[in-house]
Amino acid sequence: MILASAHGCCEPQLEDGRWQVNLNHLSAVHQAVRQAQGLWIARTDDPQKREMQKLELHILVAEDNIINQLILRDQLEELGCTVELAGDGIEALQLWKTGHFDVVLTDVNMPKLNGYELARELRRQGCSIPIIGATANAMRGEAELCLAAGMNHCLVKPFALRALFNYLAPYQETSHEAL
Repeated sequence: MILASAHGCCEPQLEDGRWQVNLNHLSAVHQAVRQAQGLWIARTDDPQKREMQKLELHILVAEDNIINQLILRDQLEELGCTVELAGDGIEALQLWKTGHFDVVLTDVNMPKLNGYELARELRRQGCSIPIIGATANAMRGEAELCLAAGMNHCLVKPFALRALFNYLAPYQETSHEAL
């Protein structure tokens, strides 16, 4: 979500899950949109930071569509992650109880136990790791539903490898700091 106002900053600022920006600075508005979509890359002279580095995260993926499972697994492995796949929210809960994960990536619309219910149940059971929702629904309010369920972010499918990297990269740093 992006909040553009005359009192916003000239550089997009993330506060309470919303990007805030000054509506009179078009380049900043554009940057805020790209950041909200997970597509903006900070400009840097350091070529290492421009490249997608290996993330080394262990990710639990809850996705009922087999094709989407394969695509996500391939994307995540390309980013240097290890992946465990669950076909629905109930299977994801069982896997979460038996393994150590850095991030949960869940489809929000699954049979048996959907992504919203999965996130609520994981939080109820004390799960503090990041949960990212993935949805094909680009309707207004979808991100708020994800956040209200306990998710940290909401990605709209289909998403590019770079967008996935941009959402996961901050968690690579925090998961390795905890070791």
